Amino acid sequence: QDNAITKIENLENCTDLCTLNLSGNCISTIENLSNLKKLRSLILSNNSLSDVESIRHITQLDLRSLDIQSNEIEGDVEDMLHTLELCPKLSVLYLRGNLIVKRIPHYRKRVVFRCACLKYLDDRPVSDEERRRAGAWGAALLHTNADGAAAAERVEADLIRNEGRARDDESFRHFEALYRRTGAEPSENCGTHTSSVSRTFV
Repeated sequence: QDNAITKIENLENCTDLCTLNLSGNCISTIENLSNLKKLRSLILSNNSLSDVESIRHITQLDLRSLDIQSNEIEGDVEDMLHTLELCPKLSVLYLRGNLIVKRIPHYRKRVVFRCACLKYLDDRPVSDEERRRAGAWGAALLHTNADGAAAAERVEADLIRNEGRARDDESFRHFEALYRRTGAEPSENCGTHTSSVSRTFV
């Protein structure tokens, strides 16, 4: 990294390479990496990538992690999302610091929806709840408008909360049954593992 490199080249024989860090250079195009069958992590932050075409080569790779933050990437939003979507095993993505990010409506939800295996986006992980809400929002958006997508997300959020309450209730019943079987009295601090276990035992 930080070697004023302008072109990715002469790596054809590095077939065992798993991680390639070329951050802080002057690279304008991702290229000449398709022979690296074991490459899983590519770091090209702070380079000179300028449009979707300059990164399209990633669709020929089997990446799990891609860091292209703080470049100059601009272009068609749908083309960008589709290109990322064509990396089906991508689980970590750093994209912030590019001009195109500001042009993607509902950026985080949209990227999480389009990248099915994403577990980490930019500054924080993708939780199961976030993925479900983004999935409900994105699926609805395909068939309705922004208001319909927002409504679908609210329904999913309510469902997630109800599932949480049901788990809390099940935990309470489990602890209650346990104490009854053992004939023990619950201590004052028992049942603090869940938010709903504040009821008294009968």
